[in-house]
Amino acid sequence: MSVVKQHIINEVTLWDSIKNGNHQSFSVFYDTHIQALDRYAQRMTKDNQLIADAIQDVFLEVWKNRQTLNQPTSWRYYLLAMVRNRIIKLAKNETGVYTNEGWENYEDDTETPEELLIISELLESQKNRLQLYFEQLPNNQQQVLTLRFFEELSYPEIADFLQIREQSVRNLIQRAIQKLRELMRVF
Repeated sequence: MSVVKQHIINEVTLWDSIKNGNHQSFSVFYDTHIQALDRYAQRMTKDNQLIADAIQDVFLEVWKNRQTLNQPTSWRYYLLAMVRNRIIKLAKNETGVYTNEGWENYEDDTETPEELLIISELLESQKNRLQLYFEQLPNNQQQVLTLRFFEELSYPEIADFLQIREQSVRNLIQRAIQKLRELMRVF
């Protein structure tokens, strides 16, 4: 079984456990996504209290609605969208107007449910294609990409984990990305 398939299976199993009220699984879910949400929110505002409130509200909403909430195609995308919308709502409630000095190109175009469905379907299609391309890579390239981009390990950590030189890790990742780009151009 490929590492990508295993990752997807683990997410499904984790979400099933969360839906059944498992607090430890929710803690793992929280730990998996909190840093990405915080990094993203920092681009929108420098108000750390607003960020903390928005992220807390998002996770609270996910927990409250866990039994009726279906697992989205991408939790990361779903949570980022929720945080963005929550920050905008909280900022408007505080001042009456949302202003953002740090995010110059932001447009307040709230997606309709239909647009969100289309985006979700496009993401699913892209994810499926990318998974097919990923599976065409040699195992060592799949492994370094997984460690780098799914597990978010640094180059030195990957080198230590695989017992190879750091430059070899960089070379494998570069070749893998180049191969993926070639495959994406062909299809």
